[in-house]
Amino acid sequence: AVDLTHVLTTSWVYELPFGHNRKFQSGNRTVDYILGNWQVNGISTIRSGAPYNITVPGDIANTGNSNYMRANLIGDPNLDNPSPSPGYWFNTAAFASPAPFTFGNFGRNRLRSDYFRNFDLSVFRQFPIRESVRLELRAEAFNAFNTPTFRAPTGNISSTNFGKVTGTANSPRQLQIALQLWF
Repeated sequence: AVDLTHVLTTSWVYELPFGHNRKFQSGNRTVDYILGNWQVNGISTIRSGAPYNITVPGDIANTGNSNYMRANLIGDPNLDNPSPSPGYWFNTAAFASPAPFTFGNFGRNRLRSDYFRNFDLSVFRQFPIRESVRLELRAEAFNAFNTPTFRAPTGNISSTNFGKVTGTANSPRQLQIALQLWF
């Protein structure tokens, strides 16, 4: 079976309707100069969770390869309310090591980690100084809502962290302000 990860990315640019020759004008040239020509930009990304495996260490099937062993499914791996870091993401009691000289019955990439969601936002304004010179003020927020996306849980059945999420897969909110002179 082919595993598809679903991704939705949208971006937009919106010019604010304030200032000279815009919908909302103050009538004051200085106020319109300060309030006008601002833009707001956004990029949103939503992606389904990454697939991961439940593995068993060693060469239980006695094939000479110890990097492929999958667990046996013996129950329902789903939890009613999975809890992210440092809680359990799936039912660890639903998995067991296969019997000697056999392969595990739990298929490859059958479970998914937390879905990814991110929203980046920027606000900027260009201030014309002369015909060929302008100053740009820009404020940007990456992961603007500081939404954590949790990593895939530990899938090694012999690990003390089996089934636990041990960190995040994205960066926390980052803010930056820039001032650029264009000439």
